[in-house]
Amino acid sequence: MSLQESSIIVTNPRSIRLANSSLTNETETMTPRESTRNRVYDCFAPPGPLGIVIDTSQEGPIIHSMKTTSPLLGLINQGDLIVGLDGIDTRSMTAATLTRLMAK
Repeated sequence: MSLQESSIIVTNPRSIRLANSSLTNETETMTPRESTRNRVYDCFAPPGPLGIVIDTSQEGPIIHSMKTTSPLLGLINQGDLIVGLDGIDTRSMTAATLTRLMAK
């Protein structure tokens, strides 16, 4: 694991494309948000600190955790795979590479 725990601060609004995690046991009651599991969706990150911790996984950068003050809280989930940033495929990037790209 290679956690990117430094504060991720973006200077311009960013379009982040994510793939839902499938961490929840299928027998649990699912909310409408959880029923979209394994789908790709877009989220727009505002300028400023994002309050997320990104990890490197075999599939690409993944949301490891989020602060309770994150502006993305409720829009993305722990375990979601970051598959794109502003139209760039990020699946082969490490957490550190993605973080540097987000800060540009």
